[in-house]
Amino acid sequence: MKTSTVAAVVILVAIIAFGAGWFLKTAPTPPPTTTPPPTPSFLQQVKDKGELVVGTSADWPPYEYVSELTGEITGFDVEFVEEIADRMGVTVVWEDMDFDALIAACTTGRVDMIAAATELLDDRMAELDYTLSYYTPRTAFVLGPGSTLVISSLEDIGAQGLKVGLQTGTTQEFDVDDAVSAGTILEGNVLKYPKADVLFMDLLGGAIDVAFVDEPPALQYTTQYGMVIAFTRPAYPNVFYFPKGADEFRDEVNWIMSQIEQEGVLDQLIAKWFIGG
Repeated sequence: MKTSTVAAVVILVAIIAFGAGWFLKTAPTPPPTTTPPPTPSFLQQVKDKGELVVGTSADWPPYEYVSELTGEITGFDVEFVEEIADRMGVTVVWEDMDFDALIAACTTGRVDMIAAATELLDDRMAELDYTLSYYTPRTAFVLGPGSTLVISSLEDIGAQGLKVGLQTGTTQEFDVDDAVSAGTILEGNVLKYPKADVLFMDLLGGAIDVAFVDEPPALQYTTQYGMVIAFTRPAYPNVFYFPKGADEFRDEVNWIMSQIEQEGVLDQLIAKWFIGG
């Protein structure tokens, strides 16, 4: 009995060992756990694709407009951004659209950056990040050729019952909307335009009495069509916008912009586009 019991135990152990070995040989091996590679930074993504997609509204000379000679987008912002991109080692792809579509285009990833004479405003800062300021324009009230109206404020426009035109999405729209809310200007006397060229053509044709715009494009249109700048006042600094969280991109662009300024290249661009014309 004792010998049989020992033999039985030996056989049982052998069976268990054999089964365990068979299980180890035939059981599927779990896949090795791997850590996914980190997502490249926004700056690295731009460099990897070799392109900086920039949104603009090419109807705002001398910042950005379509050249009648070449059919290409050109201007102060255009040359400045292309200089930045060149030093970054990428090329620029321009996306032309209505001005008030630019912020959504940047927040949704359609464009990497906005360069459209965009001024630094709280509402824009809440949705996007921004670069160093590179130019501070003035805002102008522009009248049609031969106009003798005297205007130095939105209150003057409202008091005289004048029709004022502006481009949608601009600081001028925000200021006029505030004046309408305050009862200074009648809402029916405000005409809004997606494109600035149509705005100035309506001023030239008499559909509106006053165009409320930035001074640099005002100077371009008054020179071309004999319009009159009635009054100017300080505006907000110009910046380039890009998506929030792109800190490395911001730092590199700001560093390049600083280098361009220190080397005198920015002054040359300002002289070319805003002084020399």
